[in-house]
Amino acid sequence: MNKVLSRIALCALTASMITGCNTVRTEDQVQRALVNDSHPRAQLVLGHKSLLDNLIYRDVKFGKVGNFTRAQFQLENRSDQRLSLEYLIKWQDEAGFDINDNNVWHRFTLGPRQVKTVQSVGKSDTAHQIQVMVRYPDDLFIESHKQSQKSQ
Repeated sequence: MNKVLSRIALCALTASMITGCNTVRTEDQVQRALVNDSHPRAQLVLGHKSLLDNLIYRDVKFGKVGNFTRAQFQLENRSDQRLSLEYLIKWQDEAGFDINDNNVWHRFTLGPRQVKTVQSVGKSDTAHQIQVMVRYPDDLFIESHKQSQKSQ
């Protein structure tokens, strides 16, 4: 009888360990995970949930260039796939208000396991923190070109 109970307990423990490792994120958890604000002055916002475990930012640094603030960080592709992406950096003051809204998306490519270093200087002497947004390119010309090649 004790052997049977021991085997049942062992099977239950093994099953709970296996299912514990395969936890599935809820949609709310995914939405919160798309915004990484682990650094006090830098926030990474991912534009698609497929980037969640594949793209991280690291080594965030801030410094001064005269009266202006400079930020540097690295984007790392943790996947085995080539990623073609765009990033946008928004500078904010200490209260979190955007400074100079006329920002531009910058396209870049990261090979598998590749790291890219990015720098930016705030356009105002009140610039204090950054918000970095990364997304897949949303280019109507590229998409229509792909569709036309498929139809030919």
